[in-house]
Amino acid sequence: MATPPHLDPAGGRKGLEGEKIKRIFDMEIVYLSAEEMRRKTEESERRAIRDQDTQLKKLEGIIKSLIHRPDSGMPKLELLQYYFELIHEKINLSMMLNDDVFGKKYKIFIFLEDVNKFCLLEPIPDCCIISYMWYLHREMKKENMLHKFRFVNPNNISNRLTRNQRARSLADRLIGASADQLVLAPCNVGFHWILTVIQPYTKTVFLFDPLSHRIRHNAWKDAVDDALSMFSSSKGENEKKSPTWVVVKAPRQPDSKQCGFYIMQYMREIIRTCRYPGSISLQKMFTERSYSMSEIDEMRSEWTDGILDHFRLPTDQQAVSPIHSITLTSAAMIDPTTTFPTVLTRPTTARPTRTIKKPSYLKNYYI
Repeated sequence: MATPPHLDPAGGRKGLEGEKIKRIFDMEIVYLSAEEMRRKTEESERRAIRDQDTQLKKLEGIIKSLIHRPDSGMPKLELLQYYFELIHEKINLSMMLNDDVFGKKYKIFIFLEDVNKFCLLEPIPDCCIISYMWYLHREMKKENMLHKFRFVNPNNISNRLTRNQRARSLADRLIGASADQLVLAPCNVGFHWILTVIQPYTKTVFLFDPLSHRIRHNAWKDAVDDALSMFSSSKGENEKKSPTWVVVKAPRQPDSKQCGFYIMQYMREIIRTCRYPGSISLQKMFTERSYSMSEIDEMRSEWTDGILDHFRLPTDQQAVSPIHSITLTSAAMIDPTTTFPTVLTRPTTARPTRTIKKPSYLKNYYI
C-alpha cells in the first residue's frame, strides 16, 4: 500500500507541517531502537537465568550424592552450601599464599568446578593440591615443624616448562633447605601426578608414583638431577656423584582418576610420620597396597576445613553454622588495608537476581 501523501516526507511538504512530519519519523526511529535494546536485554537475562538453573541442578545432584552416600566421610557440606547460596552472585574466591609456603607469594583461584571435581573424586587441578599444601604448611607452623619440610610449587616444575626452567625452579628451593630438611615436590608429568621427596645434602631422591613402582618419566628425572647439580655448585662442591633414586612402593590408586588425591595423602602421611627424630624411613613407612576410602575422605575433610577457615564468606544473615563455627564476615571486605589474604571479587556484569529456594533434602543443613 502506498504511503499517503500527507505522511510522505518526500511529497513536497514544506514549512511547519513538513517539520512536524520529520519529527514524527525521528521519534519512531528512536522508539524502535529502544524497543530493540529492551528485547535484547530481556533475552540476555533469560539466557543468564537458564545458565544459572543448569549450574544449580548440577550442584544439587552433587549435594544429594554426598548426603545419601553411606561411606562418605565428608559430612561437612558448608563449602558446597556456600557456593549454592552465592552461585547466582558469581563470587570468585582467590587465595594469596605468603612467601614462606613456596619462597615467593603466590595467588590461586578456586572455582565451583574445582570443588565439584574434588567432591566427586575426579582428576583435580593444581589449585586443589596447592591449597592442601598451604593447609599442611599452616599445621606444621602451629607445631613448629617448618624446619623439617619444605614445599615446591607444582606450577614452577610443570611439564609445560623446559628442562632448564624446571631444574632452576627446583634448585632455588633446594638451595635454601637445611641439612636435615625434606623437600616435597608434587609434579604433574602430563595428566598424572607424582611426588618427589628430596634430601639435597645426601643427593637422595624418593619417588612416589601411585600408578607404578618404577621410574617412568625420564624428562622429570633429568630435571631433578640438573637441580641437584646446581645445588652442589652453589655449595662449592665439585663432587660428581650421581643422585640416588629410590622408588618407594607406596599405595597405588584404584583407578585412573585419583592420582592427585594419593599425592596429597602421601604428603600428609610423610609429614605425620617423619616429624620426629629416629622415625621410620620413607621406604618402610608404607605397608598397605592402597588407601581406604575413609583415609582419603579424612584428608578431603581436612582440605574442606582449610578452605572454610580461609574463606570467611559474607552473608546477609550473620548466622553461625551448627557444624563448623566460623566468622562469616570477611576482614578484607571491612578493611581494605588488612593483611587478611582472602579476596572476594564480584563481577562487573550485572546478573538477574532472584531468591533460590532451599531444596527439601537440605532442610537439616544450614544454607
